[in-house]
Amino acid sequence: VENTVILDRMFLDFDAHGQPLQTAFDDLKKVLNQLEEDDIYFVPYFSGNGFHVIVYGEVANDIRSIQQTFSDLAKTAPTLDNTGIQINRLKRIPNTVNLSSDGPYFCIPITKEDIEIGLEHIVNKASKGNYPLDQSGVSLDSYQILTLLLDTAINFKLGKKLNQ
Repeated sequence: VENTVILDRMFLDFDAHGQPLQTAFDDLKKVLNQLEEDDIYFVPYFSGNGFHVIVYGEVANDIRSIQQTFSDLAKTAPTLDNTGIQINRLKRIPNTVNLSSDGPYFCIPITKEDIEIGLEHIVNKASKGNYPLDQSGVSLDSYQILTLLLDTAINFKLGKKLNQ
């Protein structure tokens, strides 16, 4: 599979694993600040138990360069799940309920403003769910815009096929 995919994004999964959720939130903020400083586009989510981030970047020649970037980010964020770089990882679908969360809470997209307001605000928002996807980070180049449009079209078409 690794040889047949375009390697241009990374999935980051922040889990507190028995520690307070604030710990994962603090790590999330550190990593997002680094991504913003590096002018890298990303989309963050609250998963109901932690945080997910989809990081968009240049097309890589192999997964090792993505793994190196991941390792560099993980050095300052202990709650960043080190299995997140695996290409067969699953992520929670936005606006679905995470039944294993305390709330239960919805997996929701979060904005820079949500993060600035704080964790309590995000958790409260996740208790209601059904938020539109909001793009965060820096501006996209034409390749990234095309990729997002194609992803949306493929997911829409796949959804239609599954419902037929």
